[in-house]
Amino acid sequence: MISLLAWLACAAAVSPSVPGTAALDLAGTWAYVSEEDRHADGTLAHLTPAGGYEGLLVYTSNGYVTAQIYPRGRNWTSSSVTCEELRDTLDLSASYFGTYRINASAGEITHHVLAALDPSGGGWDDKKTFTLSGDRLVLKGSWEVRGETVRYEVTWQRVH
Repeated sequence: MISLLAWLACAAAVSPSVPGTAALDLAGTWAYVSEEDRHADGTLAHLTPAGGYEGLLVYTSNGYVTAQIYPRGRNWTSSSVTCEELRDTLDLSASYFGTYRINASAGEITHHVLAALDPSGGGWDDKKTFTLSGDRLVLKGSWEVRGETVRYEVTWQRVH
């Protein structure tokens, strides 16, 4: 609920521009399918939780994006969670909203993150490459994990 209210407040203040048909092709709801992470030397980095992830990625045709990814198998409640369970969930989750821009000729998409679950996570650009094939979307990029740059490839399936 808080994320939705924050998104609506920021949406009124930000006017994204997503030209071309690529935005229309991406517009909709995408379900998380899989992720593959690799170290700089190309070897597989085992960063995904044992039960995998569940999540949704939503692009609007007028330039907004929101992403929610959480580890599967969480079974705690706010009244029963331990500090370790909560820290693990926060470390393994991604939750943010913002706007996006597409550079179709370069096959790039940039998420401008307005706010995120991690309070330090807003106000930055997350540039990645994308491949769209029918109802499959693959996003590739890199991030810092424990001081190391790791390359990721996340696959999404259109659900709406």
